[in-house]
Amino acid sequence: MSYTVELDETDQICNLKVNGRLNIYNIKEFKDIVSPIIERVPALIVDVSEVIEFDSSFIQLFISIKNYAYSLGHIFKITSHSKPILDLLDMYGLVGFFADKVVLSAAQRSEFKLNYGTSKLPPNLR
Repeated sequence: MSYTVELDETDQICNLKVNGRLNIYNIKEFKDIVSPIIERVPALIVDVSEVIEFDSSFIQLFISIKNYAYSLGHIFKITSHSKPILDLLDMYGLVGFFADKVVLSAAQRSEFKLNYGTSKLPPNLR
């Protein structure tokens, strides 16, 4: 496994801390861990501060989890965004979709624009 997961779960909330690499090679394994949690607990909070690799397959998975949680009336939040995650959220303009609080250092403020929608798309595609 190229990542580790630490769980702290009650009947109302699950705090999940992820360390390592989240990529196409381990997406099914991660989904198998998270899917039952989102079904049984009203809130899943994922701390990704120690994630060192995050590819577009995981963006798709997180979108799917967020939508599934919403359909159940549950909450899915991402916290403590690491640089690889900020890179993709910024690239795809998904900060607004996830609606999670993003804390940036002074240095990161100039690096990330964190568009909240489709403003990065060419005007004819908006």
